[in-house]
Amino acid sequence: MPYGTKKNTYRLGYEWFAHSMAAFHLQGKKPHSRVLIGGTACTKPYMLAY
Repeated sequence: MPYGTKKNTYRLGYEWFAHSMAAFHLQGKKPHSRVLIGGTACTKPYMLAY
């Protein structure tokens, strides 16, 4: 299975982030919007740009 996984990613409880390669205009949005990934129990929180 090229570029894939043998795990069942459609099973209940499996989560993932999807991304897009499509360009879009930032009308009305901050050009450097970020969100914190990880809560108080997380040992390595990080900022995700979107």
